[in-house]
Amino acid sequence: MSSLNLISETNADTSTSSMEINNVFSNDYKVYKVVSTLRFQTADNDAYIRYMNSSGVITSSNYDTASHMYRSHDSLLLRPTTRTNLNYGGYFTLTTGTTGGGSVEYIYNPFDSNLYTLAINQSIGHLASYGSYGLKTIRAYKNQESITGINIYNGNASNNFGGGKIRIYGVSE
Repeated sequence: MSSLNLISETNADTSTSSMEINNVFSNDYKVYKVVSTLRFQTADNDAYIRYMNSSGVITSSNYDTASHMYRSHDSLLLRPTTRTNLNYGGYFTLTTGTTGGGSVEYIYNPFDSNLYTLAINQSIGHLASYGSYGLKTIRAYKNQESITGINIYNGNASNNFGGGKIRIYGVSE
């Protein structure tokens, strides 16, 4: 039986469109659960994720991500649609302005410098003009290095956060 141990709780800073939560991963856990209720001040902006190491935010092309977006108003979308923008770890949470959204992500072995960092994510949102949508993502950071934290940022525009928070838990076995 596993249990969750709260490591970090960070409220969104509404004066910025990016947040760094560093020094949360350690040898204490192999699996982390990240729960987000982040949203941006304007609809149609989604939060993306990148990892951090001791030098800061990792913007290299070593991320590999695949997503299925399920939308109630049209057909299934596969993301990313091209491989031209691989300097991000992919979608983190779907946000819809004041309506909000939510995300749960599990990150595996981030601190172990002998393994790739892997993640699975599920998120949901709602746009009044279109309806509900959900997203399932798998992610691999294909570089063997110690990951110490995450960077969450607006991947669509420069709108600032409108509220919400991120909680990071260590999952013990």
